[in-house]
Amino acid sequence: MRQKTIITAALPVFAVFLALSGCGIPQLPYLAPPESETLRVELSTVRFLHNAQANENANFHGYEIYYKFYSFDASPEDGPFASDRAQVQSATAGPTFLPSGFYRITEADPAQSSLPLIPVDTADSIEITVSFPESLVGPYAIAATWEDAGGPQVVPIVRHPTSGGGIQSKTFEPGDIALDPADPDLASGLEASGNTLHMGIVVLAYGVNYDDNFAPIYSVPVMAIDPLLIIVQ
Repeated sequence: MRQKTIITAALPVFAVFLALSGCGIPQLPYLAPPESETLRVELSTVRFLHNAQANENANFHGYEIYYKFYSFDASPEDGPFASDRAQVQSATAGPTFLPSGFYRITEADPAQSSLPLIPVDTADSIEITVSFPESLVGPYAIAATWEDAGGPQVVPIVRHPTSGGGIQSKTFEPGDIALDPADPDLASGLEASGNTLHMGIVVLAYGVNYDDNFAPIYSVPVMAIDPLLIIVQ
């Protein structure tokens, strides 16, 4: 049992922290999200760095990715995209606190789909790449890729907007991204510029709490500073 801490008026903030820690309030294992400066967008590709030192504890298992479509905006720094990013920057841990309209990206093969989307098994810092179509012409390589202790890893990915009670999964291929409000992840009123929409990407570290029946735990979310270009047909 931890010793009780005497709270003094001289150090109120520190004292409150000590008082709380002495009351047996459980402390969740900490997971570090990707550093925001490493989460970068290049047209229709997003990359981020897995920092092995930041997530070297056994609770860390990998990363989850969430997406949201936006109308194409020549000045995304002033519109809905920027508003959502500001909200994400102040969000607490876990996907529950993301702005409305975000959906989880899942693995294309339902038999293989599990948490996390990107399981990381390496003691080294590595770059993780998530690629989407850059033109109307296929074939397409829509996947998360990285290299860890098991060698090169490739996870084909799909959309997964199930919370709206609609489709089970659709792809990110241009022909599958019709501006159809019947799809829960394609909000009514989205407008493309030519064949291009914008898409926001949020990354969270994922793990399990071994002291709480393997309950899932998450880092705070990090959203890429720029939107991706998504091709629609």
